[in-house]
Amino acid sequence: MSSVQNDSRPPTLPALAAVGAACYQCYSPAPESVKLQKCSGCRLVSYCNSACQHESWPSHKQFCKVIASFEKPHMVSLVATWIGRGTPEELESQFKARLLNCQLQLGRELSPHESTLLQFEPRCLHCARTDQLIRIESSTDSSVNPHALVPCSHCHLSFACPTHWALVYTEHTQMMCEGGYDGLPQCTLNQELIEDDEWDAQMLLRPVLPSQYCVPLRAYRWIPPNLKYTWTSLKDVTWAEKFQAQLEVDFPEALASVSMRRMSDVLSMPMTALYALECLNDNLDWTKKDVLTIHMIGAQSKEMFNAVCFENILHQLPAVKLVKLIVCGVELVPHLGDDMRNGPYQITCCQDCQRRGKMRGNEYYDVHYHDLPRKMGGTYTVPDLAIAFNSGASEFRHAAAWKKTAAFLVSRNIPSVFTAYTANDAIADSRILLDAHAKLVPELGPCRNPWGSLLGKKDFGPPRGFYSDNMFLAGGFKGR
Repeated sequence: MSSVQNDSRPPTLPALAAVGAACYQCYSPAPESVKLQKCSGCRLVSYCNSACQHESWPSHKQFCKVIASFEKPHMVSLVATWIGRGTPEELESQFKARLLNCQLQLGRELSPHESTLLQFEPRCLHCARTDQLIRIESSTDSSVNPHALVPCSHCHLSFACPTHWALVYTEHTQMMCEGGYDGLPQCTLNQELIEDDEWDAQMLLRPVLPSQYCVPLRAYRWIPPNLKYTWTSLKDVTWAEKFQAQLEVDFPEALASVSMRRMSDVLSMPMTALYALECLNDNLDWTKKDVLTIHMIGAQSKEMFNAVCFENILHQLPAVKLVKLIVCGVELVPHLGDDMRNGPYQITCCQDCQRRGKMRGNEYYDVHYHDLPRKMGGTYTVPDLAIAFNSGASEFRHAAAWKKTAAFLVSRNIPSVFTAYTANDAIADSRILLDAHAKLVPELGPCRNPWGSLLGKKDFGPPRGFYSDNMFLAGGFKGR
């Protein structure tokens, strides 16, 4: 399968554009007096004028024709098998089947914008049908009313059939959402997604960002610049208590809640590592080491590109002079340059760290963790912490490798912690650890991670679902 289609627009499609409530090309929401025009082919995307539609067409036309093809007579029997499926497992299966079918017809992987369209495709909160499924069902059953889904008047990101809104309105607007935080309902979390998109747009337009520590790659890689002189515990401390004051200095014009959500998304990795080290150790000797070695297990592109944020560990631990980060994962292969592959890769720290003689050294290995000692040879040493972010250890295609890695970690008594996107993921992953006879530390799961990302992402499974990076701890252990 060939690589994804080129698209000159920013890599992330705003939520409003993904559900047709903003222009698919320029991302502008429609004024109250103007109605966006839906694409007559796919009927998934909308445009504010013909100029935007014309500019979008070269990159959109292939995907548009594939989506429209599902309503043709020869495809109706396939798509009809999706109608009426509403459990999380069935919805996930449906999404994957639709995704695979699109990729097969296109002969390539979907672009990020196309994937987001499928992930955010409006679906009734009660019956789980999409507009297209309703049209197909009505074409084969004359008793079905070919109605369109109605968006929530507050958030515009959740939908229901006209007769179903009365059944779901209270839950949508008032009850805690699955995967959310602070007891927030889905409607409020949706509005936060819109705030995040608006801030992204403002930041991408700025020629100079307010801090040298911030890079405009959607996930803003902010490293709090204030170095600590003493280690302070992370237990019973919130994100706001730890970082809000400094965020307000670096981003005085930003909404405090938005900037915190954005920055937590990548700071979650080093902060979770520090929290795990504190929970796994009976004393503070680990905070006084000259060299702190951390191994990242099953790393993918996000861990690799945001490894720079592990400099925050140097800022939080005044005694540590070197953070040695070993990044390990088979999915790193397409992202590694020749200068980064299987060997030391030096990273320049901030000026304050340099003045204090603090350094970071990264190494990248495109193998499963249980194969790392063989790959590194005599240079492999037991780390202070091995950590798997959003491990997905229970996923079928990785299950065998993760079981070998879990058994290796336990047999070598390596201090380790696994994180997960959702509670179900955490429970499934913890079973793999328990099957390897790991002795889990209660503070490290399976439970909610106090240093999980605050940046909510819509789950393509349950219509009400959200998830965040490292939201849950699947388990932490030091051996049997």
